[in-house]
Parts: sequence; structure tokens; C-alpha cells
Amino acid sequence: FAQVAAPQTADDRTITDCSTMPRDSLIVNIFICIFSLSILAPPHTVVVAAGFHKTVLPQALADQYKAYCLDGSLPSYYYSPASTAATNNSWVIYFMGGAFCPTPDACVNRSTTNLGSSTLIPDTYSFSGMLDSNSTVNPGFSSFHRVHINYCDGFFFTGNR
Repeated sequence: FAQVAAPQTADDRTITDCSTMPRDSLIVNIFICIFSLSILAPPHTVVVAAGFHKTVLPQALADQYKAYCLDGSLPSYYYSPASTAATNNSWVIYFMGGAFCPTPDACVNRSTTNLGSSTLIPDTYSFSGMLDSNSTVNPGFSSFHRVHINYCDGFFFTGNR
């Protein structure tokens, strides 16, 4: 398993063993940002936009937890706040799939795709299925806080705590 570290310059990409990076760093940082959004968004906020904008993890958090995508870009997610006061404490969190990099070469190759770089993930995303805001399509979860966590680090959504 390998992880591409955050580059010091655009041409400085080094591979380090994943065992040197806290396994839960990416997910911890994303959850910190997501739950801080829930404090900032009033419970009655209704999002009517067809696409939800990508939010990128702040540089300071990424640096603190060494949470980077394979190409060194910052992790990202899409978020839509709860649309009713009754569902303000209810969340649907979707973890984008992507498998893992079995070798350093596989990670380097993946770093040039949307599975290894948040810069290659679209800026907007239309929620569908269990993340859809249409109550006819998604009667159970349409009014919940909805989060789509983008995959880009070549590892698992697991932790060591």
C-alpha cells in the first residue's frame, strides 16, 4: 500500500508507506468539516440547487492530519444541509467507492484520475438515489443532511480508533 504525500512543489511527489499516516486522518478531517457545517446551517435551510458544490478540506486540517489525495491535493466532499427542523439531527453519509492501491505504481497511476485527485472531481454533483432531495424519489432521507465523501487517497475508509 502506498500514499503520495503532499508535494512541496508541483514537481516534488514522494511516496511514503501508509503505515506512517494515521489511517483515520482523511475521514476524521472530513467529518470535522461536515459537522461544523451543521452548526453553521440553520435547521430550516432548504437547498433547491440541482448540483451541490464541492467543499475542499482546509489546508491546515490536511496538514495537521496528513490527509491528502494521492496527487497531494486536498480531500473533498459534497454536502447538502437538512431541509427541516425535524431532521436537523439526521444524516445520510455516502462513502464513494474506489478500492485501494495494492502497489506504489498503482497509486502513482491512480493519482492522475478522479480516484486519486480532488482536482479531477467535478465542482458540482447532483445527488441521486438515497441522497436525492426529491421526497417522491427518496421519501426516507430526502430531508436529512446529506454528504457524499469523495474517495481520493488510495486507502480504505477505516480507522485505528
